[in-house]
Amino acid sequence: PECLTDLFLSQIHWSPSNFFTIFKSCCYTKRPISLSLADAIFTSRRESFRQFYGSFQDILNIENPNFYALYWNHNHIRSIFLQFLLKCNNLKFISFSGCKIKHHVVRMLQKFVETHNSLHTFDLHGSIHVTFTDMLSKLFYWLKKSRHIRRIDISKNKMGPQCIQSLAELISTNMKINQILIDEFDITEYSSLLPLINALKDRKAPIYVQYPEETFSKLKERGEIDDENLRAIRSLFRSPYAPKEQ
Repeated sequence: PECLTDLFLSQIHWSPSNFFTIFKSCCYTKRPISLSLADAIFTSRRESFRQFYGSFQDILNIENPNFYALYWNHNHIRSIFLQFLLKCNNLKFISFSGCKIKHHVVRMLQKFVETHNSLHTFDLHGSIHVTFTDMLSKLFYWLKKSRHIRRIDISKNKMGPQCIQSLAELISTNMKINQILIDEFDITEYSSLLPLINALKDRKAPIYVQYPEETFSKLKERGEIDDENLRAIRSLFRSPYAPKEQ
């Protein structure tokens, strides 16, 4: 339908041909469309995505694919898919939550993050078990060069001291990023959080960073931080907000 702007088909049992047809058809909508094909279920996922990408050149040749938001959670990603997304000039939101980010797509993913000219929100939450260990640090490094991404969701991920340092550098470097969703950090010492705390203190541009309640509660239990310091730190964090159109 010409008026179609939202199509959410998460956790659906698909045949490879129907999955391909729905995705391709949504490229031609007159209005920008929000599409979810998240957690696609197939009889054989590996073979089905092999078929999907085997025919993907037809989709790659589409001149102006009209996606506004795409939920691709827990689905397979290849470089040709990221190449296609770079052509989506109306794309504002992408979710790769739970996707297996393999080394062979890293270079194209870097280009996607650094250069996409319309993307506003990048969602990589809940990817702790399916990405290689330095993925988040790499993401923060790439985001330093992005001029368009404003909001990132990195909650439900394992973030240790190295990730915190990289996140702090991002906050200090890229003033365009103004919303960061996190929930907890994988640390045992308060000192590991100092780079992030200092970055929030020194930042001039407004930023909304979710307060990692559980992390600070654990640090308090261990005697790493007292109530007075906790109150001062709490004021540095502000809950991110969802865009009205999302």
